[in-house]
Amino acid sequence: MMHKTLGGDGMKIHHLNCGTMKISKILSAGRIPDHAVCHCLLIETRQGLVLIDSGIGTRDMVDPSRLGPTHYLLPVREDMDETALNQVLSLGYKTDDVRHIILTHLDLDHTGGIPDFPHAAIHVLLDEYRAAHNPSGFKEKNRYRKVHLAAAKSWETYEERPGDEWFGFPCIKGLTGLPEEIILVPLRGHTKGHCGVAVASGNGWLLHAGDAYYSARDMAPDPHCQLPFKLFEYLVHMDHSRAVLLKKRLWNLAYRSGAPVRVFCTHDPGEFEWFRLHAQA
Repeated sequence: MMHKTLGGDGMKIHHLNCGTMKISKILSAGRIPDHAVCHCLLIETRQGLVLIDSGIGTRDMVDPSRLGPTHYLLPVREDMDETALNQVLSLGYKTDDVRHIILTHLDLDHTGGIPDFPHAAIHVLLDEYRAAHNPSGFKEKNRYRKVHLAAAKSWETYEERPGDEWFGFPCIKGLTGLPEEIILVPLRGHTKGHCGVAVASGNGWLLHAGDAYYSARDMAPDPHCQLPFKLFEYLVHMDHSRAVLLKKRLWNLAYRSGAPVRVFCTHDPGEFEWFRLHAQA
């Protein structure tokens, strides 16, 4: 499903769910939704189409074993229509029209679309690139998939530069080949090079916060992290303490700073539904 709003410089921003993962009753304990989405953005720019995260790819839908052990823990709903490729084609575009893919990080449920867009430049923090191409320990070796990363033909990697800030967060501007309305906001903790992607919209900013949090309740006026998500965070965050502190900073950005920023994560189906209903035609 796709829905659009207007961004800066006349950009069109489409909200896509590029993959649905089932959450068993054992994992959810009946306290959280029974599925997670892969909330991605497709942005129409003068430089071509830009994807922010790419979800589950077509080859993963055909052969979910490509996703490794994670597929058995959080099985993917095998729906080819949800792939970024099919949603791009349904808009009347071609595969090659996707010129850039910006990734919040290189976990397997964010990189599945890379093989579907072989000519796109892949943008990521340098720390994340290094971690994925030289993984250490159980967590890293199971979260990154060589079948996705090997399909990328062009990488653009980034490091912070002193003095660049976005609402108090360090940021990276001037991304190669991309409009100035798109910037990277390092949000390390979930992985070594995890980042958010900020996009100027018609009335402020959108911040795709990736896996910095999992539930909209973490960003509610009275925030509360439900037990299943707390346990999951311990399992998957590379630096749990840092990730928890970062989540508090994001909450302050959303509710106390007065900044014109709407924050959303990758996997909360309720957040995706909100953008589906409120995106401008």
